[in-house]
Amino acid sequence: MDELCEWCAENDTVFADIKATKDEWKEMLDIDFVHAKIGNTVFI
Repeated sequence: MDELCEWCAENDTVFADIKATKDEWKEMLDIDFVHAKIGNTVFI
């Protein structure tokens, strides 16, 4: 899982051009809800 999250952090976006850190990817995958959050706005 750590390798996948590391790869995603370096090579993938969450939404449009919004990226997430390795820890953010791990948290999202753990709860089965991939999303991007900017301020109060959540993109799913």
